[in-house]
Amino acid sequence: MISTTSYFYNPNDTNWVFGSKANSNDLTQYYKTLSQQGNVTICPAATPYIIVGSNKCFACNQTHPIFDMSLQACVRCPGNSTLDTTTHQCSCPCTTYINSEGYCIPKIPVYSNGNYMNLAAASETSIQEYESLIKQAQ
Repeated sequence: MISTTSYFYNPNDTNWVFGSKANSNDLTQYYKTLSQQGNVTICPAATPYIIVGSNKCFACNQTHPIFDMSLQACVRCPGNSTLDTTTHQCSCPCTTYINSEGYCIPKIPVYSNGNYMNLAAASETSIQEYESLIKQAQ
């Protein structure tokens, strides 16, 4: 009987994303498939990633430090977004939104109910800028 060894990415590494075509169910299915194939070798911490179907573990480089599970390639977060190692997605702080290019853009801090303006989450500098703009408009 020939013993086969399957290689799997190092689950202790957190520098990866599901990508646009993968999710946690895909990862669970991958584990299940591997466990049915015989011996499973986990990639070492220094070279934690593997292309599905190959037997060579590797590390991503500094310019593309994140492994994308669905692309099976090393990538970087787009724009100025950053990796959230809990959700395994590139994201922005809650005071911003992410545009189509991946840039974190500040949310508009001015809200109005028709009677007054609320400068929620505005910094002292931005409040001074708003005051200056209001004075110019008067």
